[in-house]
Amino acid sequence: HSMQLRFAIVAMGVAFAAGLPAFGQARQPRLPRTVQSVVEPWIQKFEPPGVIVVIRREDETAFFPFGEADRERHVSISPDSIFELASVTKVFTTTSLAIEVDAGRMQLNDPVHKYLPALKSGSDIRSVTLQQLATHTSSLPRTASPDPRGGWDRRQLLDWLVAWHAAYPPGTRSLYSNLAVGVLGDAIAAKEQKPLQEVWDRQFLDPLDMKSTFFDIPQSGADRLVRGYNAKGLPVERSNENVGWPAAGRLCSSGRDMSKFLAANLGEAKDHAAITKAMRFAQRPYFKASEHMTQGLAWQLVHIDGELVIDKNGGLPGTSTYIGMIPSRRLGVVVMANRGKCAATAVGRRLLFTLVGGTPKSESYLAERGDAD
Repeated sequence: HSMQLRFAIVAMGVAFAAGLPAFGQARQPRLPRTVQSVVEPWIQKFEPPGVIVVIRREDETAFFPFGEADRERHVSISPDSIFELASVTKVFTTTSLAIEVDAGRMQLNDPVHKYLPALKSGSDIRSVTLQQLATHTSSLPRTASPDPRGGWDRRQLLDWLVAWHAAYPPGTRSLYSNLAVGVLGDAIAAKEQKPLQEVWDRQFLDPLDMKSTFFDIPQSGADRLVRGYNAKGLPVERSNENVGWPAAGRLCSSGRDMSKFLAANLGEAKDHAAITKAMRFAQRPYFKASEHMTQGLAWQLVHIDGELVIDKNGGLPGTSTYIGMIPSRRLGVVVMANRGKCAATAVGRRLLFTLVGGTPKSESYLAERGDAD
C-alpha cells in the first residue's frame, strides 16, 4: 500500500505542476513539492491507507488527497471524503459556547448546574464553571470510571457527576478531560432546548456552508464516510465512544468542510463577522497549562521558535486528526488520516513550519502537547 501512496503523492505533485487549481502557481510555485517533502516520509512511516491534507494560505485553499478511503473497496480519498474528527470535535463545541457567550445567552463563569439542574444536588460539581469545562481545568477526569457493563448512558453519567469528588480545586490545574467537554456540550444543548447538531447548524455550520459535518451520518453521506484502520492496519468500526456526550469527540467532517472551518478561524469568513468574533474569543489564552502551552477554549496555544501556533489534535482507534494555524502568517493546515496513532500533530506542525520557511531550532515542536484521544 505504501507503493500506492507514493504513486498518489507523485501524481499530486505532477498534477499541480501541470497547473491544476491550488494556489496561484506564480505566487506559490514550490508548494506541492514542499507538501510532498513533509507528507511522504510521514506516510511511509505510519502507512495510513488514506489522508487528506488541507492548506489555507492567504485566502486560498489547496487540497491534497492521498490513498484510499476504503482499502477493501478501492475507494479513493477526495476532499469530500468524511472522516471522524475525534477530539478536534472539541473546538467546534467551544466555538458554539463562544457564540452563546457573545450573544449574552451564557457566561463563562456560569456554574454548569445552571443549565443542567440535575447537578445542583452534587458536591464538587456545583463549583465547576463553563470556562473550566472548556479549558480542561475542571478537575474532572478524562472519562468517568469504572465503566459499567454496556457503557454509560446519560442518566448514569449525571448520577456519577453528582457523586464525584474533585482531586484538586477546580480552576487550579490542567487535566485533559473528554468528560468535561461532553458535559459542556450537554449544557449548550440544554440552554438551546435543541439537539446539538441543530444548534450548530444554525450557529455556524449552515452559515459557513458546511454541509458534510455531522454527529450521525445521514444516508446521503454514508458512501463518503472513510473506513477506519487501527495502528496494526486492521479495519475497525466507527467508535462508539462518547455516544452519550458527543461534544467531546463524535463529530465527522470532510476536508472541504474543514477548509471552511479553518478559513473562518483565520478570520477569513468575510460575511460572518459574528462567527469570526466568537472564534477569536475561543482562541484567546485562558490558562497557563505548562511552560510552552496555554489553554484556550479547547484550542491549545503553543509558542514554537517565536511563532504562535493555535491548534488541536484528535485520535480514535481508526482516525488521526489535526487542525493548526499560525494566524500572524495567515496560514493553517488540516490533516486527517483514516488510521489510528499516526502522529498527526507532528506532521501538521512540521507542515506549518515548512510552509513559512522556518527551520525549528529543535524537534520539540513535534511533541504532542495537549492531548488526543
